[in-house]
Amino acid sequence: MFRFLRRLFLVGLVLFVLLALGLFFALGRVLSGAVETAGTKALGVPVTLAGTDVALLDGALALDGLVVANPAGFQAASFLELDHAATKVELGSLSSDQIEIARVEVSGVRLELEGTPQGTNFGKILEALEKLKGKETPGEPKPEPAPEGSAKSIKIGELVLKDIALHTRFTSDLTGSQEASLTLPELKLQNLGGKDGAPLTEIVGEVVSALLEASLEAGGKSIPLDARKLLEDGLGKVQAQALDKVRGELDRSLEKVDKAVDKALDKLFK
Repeated sequence: MFRFLRRLFLVGLVLFVLLALGLFFALGRVLSGAVETAGTKALGVPVTLAGTDVALLDGALALDGLVVANPAGFQAASFLELDHAATKVELGSLSSDQIEIARVEVSGVRLELEGTPQGTNFGKILEALEKLKGKETPGEPKPEPAPEGSAKSIKIGELVLKDIALHTRFTSDLTGSQEASLTLPELKLQNLGGKDGAPLTEIVGEVVSALLEASLEAGGKSIPLDARKLLEDGLGKVQAQALDKVRGELDRSLEKVDKAVDKALDKLFK
């Protein structure tokens, strides 16, 4: 009887380990796929992830080797690279509609800003972000809104980016090619996703926009005046689209309140 119970215990232990390993690899694949899909949709260029690490016991999550490809026609292989990102999350919340993360720490950030007589790489990225924020392209059908509650929303209390390296390369017919490399100060972003959270695509857009703003502030003379103007205008359009979206959501909320008040008054005076 004792041997039977011991064998039963060992079989159960092996099954538990196999189940844990299966869950570990499944979560890793899901996390990797979500980041790559959201990044590609938000930025309009391929986004790849070298690996993920999920600690089942304490909810620690890590992303390694995230690469945002450079738009076609530019010299560098990548527009943005992140070596490592780490956070902790309640694993149970991954199955809920809203995922809340207190803090994310990112290290080893490399950003490439390029400009040629034909355009800039950040211009292409900002065009994708502007479209993501809701601006319609003439001639394109308006996308159907996602059903309410169909996508997870994410809230991040604080996101810290460390070791940020900026490389600029601008080429013109008059001055030829000019390159510069500099290090940006640590960047802290608060309350990503806002009060109600936001899809992962919008979180990606917020982070990239913040990096471009920091580059604009720290870049100095390494970014030519005409390129600075393009970057300022592009960021302004993205921010305007975000503000319009907030106004639209507020209008819809007020409309719901008005309808609720009208309904209550109708019942009161019947």
